[in-house]
Amino acid sequence: MKDDTFYVPVEVKKKGGSPPAPWFKAFTPGVFTIDSTTGRVIGVATGGPFRFYVHADTVSDSGAVEVVNLTDTTGGLAYYTILGTFLRRTTVGARAVNYARAGDTLTFRLRDFITFAGQTIEAIVLTSRDAVIGKTTITIDSISPSQAFDRASGFDAICHPISNWGLWSTRAVNPPVSALSRQGGTLVINQVKSVTGGQAVSGWFSFVAQRTDVYDDPIWALPIRGTFVAPLITDPSPCVS
Repeated sequence: MKDDTFYVPVEVKKKGGSPPAPWFKAFTPGVFTIDSTTGRVIGVATGGPFRFYVHADTVSDSGAVEVVNLTDTTGGLAYYTILGTFLRRTTVGARAVNYARAGDTLTFRLRDFITFAGQTIEAIVLTSRDAVIGKTTITIDSISPSQAFDRASGFDAICHPISNWGLWSTRAVNPPVSALSRQGGTLVINQVKSVTGGQAVSGWFSFVAQRTDVYDDPIWALPIRGTFVAPLITDPSPCVS
């Protein structure tokens, strides 16, 4: 959203020497600015997506920034990347909710999703045990397969989350693939503003998710990063999972 800030993640490697420092450039100062040295992006006005460029010595790459403005609790956009043994770079839908976990206070959930023929085929879900009411930084913890999926053992990650956690899953491949957050992830809420019917929330996230089909092998860990602008509603009804 306008006035949001984030830093473009860049890693430069050079074989046989020290990597050169990257520098950034864009040609759309009316929509966003980008600091040439740090890659710090600031949303200025609604528009885009417009490209920015990053250079390191003779090598260059590019990305894009779109600044959006939600006026009610419909819509919502996110963009995320997945690296490692599964690659994804995509713009998706986004929704957020403060919901009543069973017998306790409000819990926050962000859901970024891809749909096909009316069905969700891929999603990132980030859950915080504390409701989101303003700007904050949330630390994403690890969650094990049993904590995420084993209801017979008394676990319920939705209605009884024991920590902040994240998940990515897709049914776009056969067999389906899912991955669960490791310790050390971050969910940053940049803004919460009032809109018709509720609120809008914006920010970014970065976490590493371990694929559940090879849960004990760190080579199958997936670095996931994303940004989002989502409608945020409050749902006080009894939790169902």
